Amino acid sequence: MEEWLCEQVLIYFTYIFLCSLKGYIVFYAVMKREISEYLTYSIPFHSNGDNWIIQIFSFIINVSKLLLRIVLPNWLISDYFKEMIDASYMNVRDEETSKKLINIEEEDKIEKAGKRKEFIQSMNYLNLLIGGGCALMAILIKRLAGVIPNFCVSFLYLRIISRSYEIISAFLKDVLDSKTNSSLQKGERLKLALNSLLEVGINYSLIYYISSDNFQESFLKSMGISLLVSVEINNLLELLHVLTSITLIYLALASYIDGKKVSD
Repeated sequence: MEEWLCEQVLIYFTYIFLCSLKGYIVFYAVMKREISEYLTYSIPFHSNGDNWIIQIFSFIINVSKLLLRIVLPNWLISDYFKEMIDASYMNVRDEETSKKLINIEEEDKIEKAGKRKEFIQSMNYLNLLIGGGCALMAILIKRLAGVIPNFCVSFLYLRIISRSYEIISAFLKDVLDSKTNSSLQKGERLKLALNSLLEVGINYSLIYYISSDNFQESFLKSMGISLLVSVEINNLLELLHVLTSITLIYLALASYIDGKKVSD
């Protein structure tokens, strides 16, 4: 039991390190500068002007969100680097334009939105590539060793559940929130949703492949669930698969319909 627990802790921190490294690489590629030493992750406690009951509920909700993000770190790390783009860019802009006071705020807002857009798109493509790479590794390992090792299985489960939570949270927020901090257009959002839908199909096919010998069948089964063509919910993981797919398809339809309204 102790050996298993130590293995899971090692897998968890290895995953956090890899997620952080991925975020840093994309951040550095987008911003072309090192991470500012002044940046920290803040917890938004909404307490201004609220009575003590609302403050308590707000505290509980925000702590719960933070704990969930810590358990499933993808969203935490992604949000952290987005905040670093805002803060780091603002710091540099303040130094460069300290003597120019006209329209600085509006210029910052537009340019930061462009940087966030570039970061989001780069992370989207990178996550799709990582999903494909994990699939190739799983196929290779299973063909050579006959079985996927337990630590690899645990790593896959952590990545898939964490990514699903990040996708559901990010895309639902994008659909429901009329305000956005990036300059993504409707067509670009649609493309992100379709890329993520393909990534989800690849990710969950690895889970089905663990108990199967045919990756093609596992992939077709996973894509059938992702496209809501063949849905069978036998456990919580398949339920999460369906919920993630529904979120992405809903966003894709919402982006398409909204785009049609604009073009009409």
